[in-house]
Amino acid sequence: ACLATHVPAARKAGVSQERLDLLPAWRDIDEFGDPERAALRLAETLTRLDSVDERGAATAAAAEHFDEDQLSALEWSIVLINAFNRVSIASDHRVRIED
Repeated sequence: ACLATHVPAARKAGVSQERLDLLPAWRDIDEFGDPERAALRLAETLTRLDSVDERGAATAAAAEHFDEDQLSALEWSIVLINAFNRVSIASDHRVRIED
């Protein structure tokens, strides 16, 4: 679902292909700012369902950059996207490649 929907939406919103290509290496490069890194860390830990300690640390790190409402919206967005992905996987959804 993410590949089919969000990558094209990111491009349309002006995110460069280079930045999208660098996303998997977000921990190792300086391309992403501290708020982005905190959001990505939180997304990873909520997706993988890391230990309570790591989730707590990721949430605390994100709270340094986002107010309570923003953090709540971020967490709900992560949970929602994960739900969409799991439904997509369960239904054997195939990514459509547009020309």
